Amino acid sequence: MLKLIRWKNLLIIAFTMIMMHYVLIYGMIKHHTIADYSTVLHKTQILTFDFDLQLSHFHFFLLVTAAILIAAAGYIINDILDKDIDAINKPEELIIGKKISEKTATYLYYIFNIVGFGIGFYLSYSLKLWQLSFIFALIIGLLYFYTTSYQRIPFVGNLSVALMVAIVPLIVPVYDILALNKIYRPTLLNYHFNFNFLFKWVGGFAAFAFLSTLIREIIKDAEDFEGDRANGLKTLPVVLNDNAVKIIIISLLFLLIAGIVWINFFYLPENLQLKYVYSPYDNWWQKIRPDTLSTWYSLIALIFPALIVIFQVSKASSPRDYTIASIWTKVLMLTGVSYSLVLAYAFLNYQILIQ
Repeated sequence: MLKLIRWKNLLIIAFTMIMMHYVLIYGMIKHHTIADYSTVLHKTQILTFDFDLQLSHFHFFLLVTAAILIAAAGYIINDILDKDIDAINKPEELIIGKKISEKTATYLYYIFNIVGFGIGFYLSYSLKLWQLSFIFALIIGLLYFYTTSYQRIPFVGNLSVALMVAIVPLIVPVYDILALNKIYRPTLLNYHFNFNFLFKWVGGFAAFAFLSTLIREIIKDAEDFEGDRANGLKTLPVVLNDNAVKIIIISLLFLLIAGIVWINFFYLPENLQLKYVYSPYDNWWQKIRPDTLSTWYSLIALIFPALIVIFQVSKASSPRDYTIASIWTKVLMLTGVSYSLVLAYAFLNYQILIQ
């Protein structure tokens, strides 16, 4: 049962949402520093506010639960429709028809979707934002059409999965911002600012999730080449030759690395306004500059795994080689989400002007 719903992937989804909510967003709003350009004061004044998360633990738990149930349903329908392919690619891991009947799996698919959407609707309705429940309906539809149609179109299937994964971190600020705006509306109006900047920072993680997922999906297609070809799927490895697929994967990885370099040397110095930095703490580890910590973390935890994937893909000659590359890509995805700890450290321990 747990293997059917890909429990490890579900934990990654939960981990991502928790890190966005309790680490990144909390870190950004707890000591939020802005520049007040009031014409009354006739000068620029740096103001710091201590905001708190306004989405309750219970409501956030419902949000994560709804996302996990709908994702689990997506994995189930994928296994149902891909049972013949999996019988060739991974016969030892085959679940549908071997450990769980197709009928039972179908029932579970509908139950998970109905309960997941129901929780999402209740959450949205209880917050008086019932329109947001359509987000969950959209994800359910995308997962179904991906499995039945998009998966069989070269590259479109990979893009669909990457987009759905990118939505996961973006769901969190949608609910957080609306809850924050409701409580802190007078302050927002008085100082002419809003919490929309949260989307910019969480959006960076969504972009990373999109690109890393796209890379992993193509690698998985290369790993499942034999079964996909035997069952008529038109994935990139089936349509293109092996060298072309390797070039695409490696190019995307270099694009990812370029993005990491750009963030560290251009985006962060400009948007964190490090010229305002000071540390009020005595512990040596709290005196490490955020830009220095970000650079070292990126080199060790992001760029190094990416280079390993590049090396593994470049020399790949068997499904086993692509399996190893896929594992390292998942490591890269986890360390990418964990980068939120670096940003939270900066926001919580330093006075930083957030633009």
